[in-house]
Amino acid sequence: MPEGGGWAFGRLTGDYNGIHTWNWYARRLGFRAAFSHPQRAAGLCLARLREPQADAQTLDLWIKGPVFYGAEVMLRAVDDERGVRFGLALAGDPRPAIAGAWSGAGQINTEIWT
Repeated sequence: MPEGGGWAFGRLTGDYNGIHTWNWYARRLGFRAAFSHPQRAAGLCLARLREPQADAQTLDLWIKGPVFYGAEVMLRAVDDERGVRFGLALAGDPRPAIAGAWSGAGQINTEIWT
């Protein structure tokens, strides 16, 4: 994951929560360090996946945990006729921190990693 960027992404989204900026603040709230906005992490995933072949699309996301700045991550993806299912996990952790299904509109994809 890229280092930092919490302020810049905060200007885009309006989310200036300190957990995306300062390690000390994130630790006070029980996290090990500051972490990326989930929308940014999801966008980085989508930039690396095959886009569904449909004009209208649906993206379902499950935010299951933080994705820390500078962390090594692994993106797993499975393509099928409905679109792509994916999970972004921190290196060494088999559970995805962010899981998603990106499909053409009307092609609901409810299967996801747990």
